[in-house]
Amino acid sequence: MRLLYRYLKENYDLAVISGTTRELNLYSQMGFTPFYKVVGGENAQYQPMYLTPENFEKSPGGMLLAKDISFLPGPVEMDRSVKTALQTPPISHRSPVFREKINKITKKLTDMTKAKRTQIVLGNGTMANDMIAAQLTRLKGTGIVLVNGEFGRRIKDHSLRAGLQFETIEVSYGEAFSYETIHEVLKNKKYSWLWFVHCETSTGILNDLSVLKQLCKNTNTMLCADCISSLGALPIDLTDVYFASGVSGKALSAYSGLAFVFYHHSISTSTLPRALDLAMYEKNDSIPYTHSSPLIEALSSALVYYNSTSPYDQIEKVYSYIRKEIELLGLRVIAAPQDAAKTIITIELDKKINSQEIGSQMGLQGYLLHYATPYLLDRNWIQIACIGALKMRDIKGMLSSLHFVLQEHRENTVYL
Repeated sequence: MRLLYRYLKENYDLAVISGTTRELNLYSQMGFTPFYKVVGGENAQYQPMYLTPENFEKSPGGMLLAKDISFLPGPVEMDRSVKTALQTPPISHRSPVFREKINKITKKLTDMTKAKRTQIVLGNGTMANDMIAAQLTRLKGTGIVLVNGEFGRRIKDHSLRAGLQFETIEVSYGEAFSYETIHEVLKNKKYSWLWFVHCETSTGILNDLSVLKQLCKNTNTMLCADCISSLGALPIDLTDVYFASGVSGKALSAYSGLAFVFYHHSISTSTLPRALDLAMYEKNDSIPYTHSSPLIEALSSALVYYNSTSPYDQIEKVYSYIRKEIELLGLRVIAAPQDAAKTIITIELDKKINSQEIGSQMGLQGYLLHYATPYLLDRNWIQIACIGALKMRDIKGMLSSLHFVLQEHRENTVYL
């Protein structure tokens, strides 16, 4: 039914049936509407009915079957309370109520990360990293960027666009860094800063924050971390980290639209563009310009789950369960267990199996896997994120559908 609904929605505007009168209640539960009198003979009567995608989605059956389950790194499955919070009527970002709310969230994020200062910015992870790049332009000397995936490559691009002087240590996508090599590089030349991605979402590799903190501390190098995919997914200690970035819309399971910059020192005013100037945010307690109170309300609701208990253990359990089932299907996970971030599973498919077809067919079944970005399509990879408010029945349903889709694809493959 899930597949049929999505197939019809993509290709047709209307469905028509001759519904047996014995099952009219069933049809009405699915959103079918009568449009003519009952037809047929005395022993076989039928009710002509029609169905539109809109009517199906509003029906009890549609509410169950039309809902997509997200196994994407963002947006993720959200708790109902977060969705409700987004519908809160907007209030002025200059009001005392809004200021109190944002101050509480700032303190919560600061406590979660052990950073001394947190600024909440209206924007995305790209905005947060551009703000960090803008601050690095104020430092003298050469920096170094670590690249072992798509988002490390983007940090390199941020640095280039900001006009920073830097070098790179770059390894293949999915390869873990040699920290001995990084240590030697930092010892042999003075670097002003080092910038890396903590959880490399494109491959599922977790780069070692604690080791890099120690290496940079020993060589007086300012460490900057992209924590966009790790914030909320695993415990983070940003002590001794010069700058770090995060967002609301991934593992924190709130809506996209808010970005965070974490740091410890006070920032002086500068001539940087106003939108990138952290000093403006620091001076005005994260409210220098217009903010979004509904996004703040949704984030506040999501952060409730980080009070008495955190979802870290649950995320790891989901990861372990899915990874075990994936490997039982004979699929190769890119990240070795010792290097893996317990947040996302990157799967390399056999060359005879097309990742785009698999991802598309899973979408027709109502399970959204990550496959459509160019860096995944180029490598024939698919990804399953383990974050968000996932239910075990949906996890099992996704794995069952993946098994079916792969089996069907393999059986229909012609080997030349």
